[in-house]
Amino acid sequence: MPNILLKTRFWLIVTLIGLVFQLIRFYIYGINSVNHLTPFIFYTALWLICIYGIKHIYKNNFKKRQNLILLFTSIFFIIGFAELFLRIFGITAISSEKHFWGHYFSPYTPNQRYWTEKRTIDITLSSPEFSYYRKLNNEGFSDREWNYKQLKNKYRILTLGDSFTEGDGADADSTWQRFLERKLNNTSIFIMNAGICGSDPVFEYYLLTNRLLKYNPHLIIVNINHSDLFDIAIRGGFERFKGNQVIFKKSPWWEPIYAISYISRLFFRLRFDKQLLDKKRKFEYAYESSLIIFDAIKKFVALGKTHHFKFLFVFNPGIEEVKNKLPLWNIHTKKLRQNNIPVCNLLEYYLQIEVSKDISKYYWPIDGHHKAKGYQLMSEGIYQAILQYHLIPSLYEKNN
Repeated sequence: MPNILLKTRFWLIVTLIGLVFQLIRFYIYGINSVNHLTPFIFYTALWLICIYGIKHIYKNNFKKRQNLILLFTSIFFIIGFAELFLRIFGITAISSEKHFWGHYFSPYTPNQRYWTEKRTIDITLSSPEFSYYRKLNNEGFSDREWNYKQLKNKYRILTLGDSFTEGDGADADSTWQRFLERKLNNTSIFIMNAGICGSDPVFEYYLLTNRLLKYNPHLIIVNINHSDLFDIAIRGGFERFKGNQVIFKKSPWWEPIYAISYISRLFFRLRFDKQLLDKKRKFEYAYESSLIIFDAIKKFVALGKTHHFKFLFVFNPGIEEVKNKLPLWNIHTKKLRQNNIPVCNLLEYYLQIEVSKDISKYYWPIDGHHKAKGYQLMSEGIYQAILQYHLIPSLYEKNN
C-alpha cells in the first residue's frame, strides 16, 4: 500500500503543477490557453479525486477499496487512450489544433488586432495540404509595399475579403489579384490586397473607414463567401464594436468542455457544428447574417458615393457549392442587380466552364481553399465583371 500511496502522491504533485500552470495561462489567454496537454491534466486530476474519495469512503474495507481503485484507474486509462487516439489522428480537431501544440482557438474570442489593427509579424498560411509564407507590407497586409506617392498617378483598386482574398492556398504571386493584374496588362493599374483570413464584411467596412480611405481607391472589390454567413452568426453585426473594443456574441456554456475534450466533441457534434452553432438553426443563421451583409453593402455603397469610388461585390463559391451546384447567392445577386449595384456571382462563371468536372485542379480537397488555378479562374470571372460594368474606363476603351 505505501508504494501505491507514493505513486498517487507523485501524480498529485505533477497534476497540481500542471493545474497551476494551466490556470495561469487561462487567466492570461482565457479559453484559448487549452492545448493538447490540457485534457490529460484534467483527466488525471479527476482520477486523483476519485482515488482519494474511494480511500476516504472505504478506508476500513481493503478489498472493495482496491477493486474500486482498479476499476476507476482502468476507466480513466481508457478515456486517456481514447483522447490520445483522437488527437493523434486529428479526429474532431479544429484548424488551429492541427499543429504540434494544438492550441484551441474559440470562434467567440475576437482577435481585435488581427482584423482591425495593423499586423506586425509575418505569417504562414498553412494546412495539412500546403504551407505558404507571407511577408506583410507596411500596412500589415499580405502584399507588396503601398507607397501612396508612387500610387498617386495610378488607377488604384483596393480588394477586401477573407482568406480567399488574402490568397490562402497559393503562393503570394498566385493570388487572384496578381492574376488579374497580369490579365489587365496595364501598368497604370495597381491592385492592393487587403484581405485577411477570417475577416467578414463588417470588419472590412471598419477596416476601410478607419485605415484605408487615405489611399483614395478608385475601385473597391469586396469578396464575400459562405463562411461570412456563419462568422457573422457568431460575431453579430456592427454592434460588435463597443468603443475601442470588439465584442462577439456569448459562447455556449459548455464550450470549455468542448475545448478540453475531443471525446466530448463526438457527442456535441451530433447537434452542433465546428463553430458551435446549432445545426437545426442553420438556415435561420444564414438568413439573419445575410441581412447584416446587405446592411454592410448599403454602408459600402453610401461611402462610395461620399468619397467618389466604385464598388464591385464578388460572391465566390466554396468547393461544396460547386460540386453540388448550390445557388447560395442567387437571391443576393438578383437583389443587387435590381438596385444597379455591380455584382459578380462566380458560381455562374464556374458552372459555365464546368469546373466541377475536374474540381481538384481548382480547390484543395480537404482544406477547401483555391489552388493557384482556382485563383486564376477567380480572376477571370472578376475580369469579365469589370468589363461588363465598365469599372475601369481605360480598360473599357482599350477593349472596344
